[in-house]
Amino acid sequence: MAVLHIINDYNFSKVHMNLLSELDSYGIAQKVFIPMRRGEDIGKNEFEFKNPNSKFLYSKKIKSYHRILYFNKIRSLAQDIKNRNIFTEDIEIIHASTWFSDGGVAYLLNKEFKIPYIVTIRVTDLFVFYRYRKDLLFFAKKILKNAEKIVFASTSGKNYFENLSFFNDKQTRDKIELINNGVNPFWLENIHNYKFQRKTKFKAIFVGRFDNNKNVIQLINSVNLFNTLHPDLSLELNLIGGGGALHEKCIDLIKGSNSINYLGEVYDLQELKNHYRNSDLFILISKKETFGLVYIEALSQGIPIVYTKGQGIDGFFNFPVGSSTKLIDVDICKSIHEVLTNPITTINQIDFNQFNWSNISKKYIKVYNEIN
Repeated sequence: MAVLHIINDYNFSKVHMNLLSELDSYGIAQKVFIPMRRGEDIGKNEFEFKNPNSKFLYSKKIKSYHRILYFNKIRSLAQDIKNRNIFTEDIEIIHASTWFSDGGVAYLLNKEFKIPYIVTIRVTDLFVFYRYRKDLLFFAKKILKNAEKIVFASTSGKNYFENLSFFNDKQTRDKIELINNGVNPFWLENIHNYKFQRKTKFKAIFVGRFDNNKNVIQLINSVNLFNTLHPDLSLELNLIGGGGALHEKCIDLIKGSNSINYLGEVYDLQELKNHYRNSDLFILISKKETFGLVYIEALSQGIPIVYTKGQGIDGFFNFPVGSSTKLIDVDICKSIHEVLTNPITTINQIDFNQFNWSNISKKYIKVYNEIN
């Protein structure tokens, strides 16, 4: 089997690399087409394929005006792919990693070469393109109508999509597959059980970028409010990660704080594991989240989570693993208090094998085989 992947954001996440590597181990031939914004990103997250028929392909640099001229962009990318003559190499399936950006290219190629395609819908599709590019909705519907399968990584994203009246038809619903992302094998090899402790001093941890979407400033304010509302309790927040547009603002905000610490970027997994295990709670209250693998990392180390209602991991488990919250400071404080003062032993019921990339790749292979 030979698959053409079109991956708009390959350079910015290891999720795609992990999936492609596992598919490679099962002998799937893969052409990976990566639209490029910056030349310096070429080669990022590359690895050596075992299958000699697999390779990475980089587009010509996307123009700045392509952010607005959508159809110009997808036609240019489709032509770039055609110029490489890869369709003489028995490509059987196209896998578009996003609905609008990659799915549009897959649609154009399908119309010309009749090669079936699947589309993965991500948070950017739902909360950027769908929300702000109403001019593209008619074409977006064509993309899904012609796709063989529509993949979601999270229950929350699937539920949000199914509530959009514009796509509320049985034909579209019947194409939907829920295939979650996986985590680094390190976390699956170092599972640590949750143990509830009654105490008055707690530690919370955040891992991520300091940007508007990860909502770190509201998190800082909510922790300060929590300590004000609960003088009988003490909550210390450790921030790991950083970078992003709000980095300096966050650092300035916590200067002189007795309850909030910035620990910098942590790349060593053993060190990160120790930070998780020394914490009582993981908090990530993103405004928008496709899935959120850091939630699974935290849960694997036996700590409950606070997460945004209707986003990311919300609805994935059918038993409590923490508390969902609206993005209101008082509600966030309530969720923190609930998790810290009530045992959530159902965390120990999680089957972490479902986050094994090998098992996830088998689900994709099953989908490919059903189409082919």
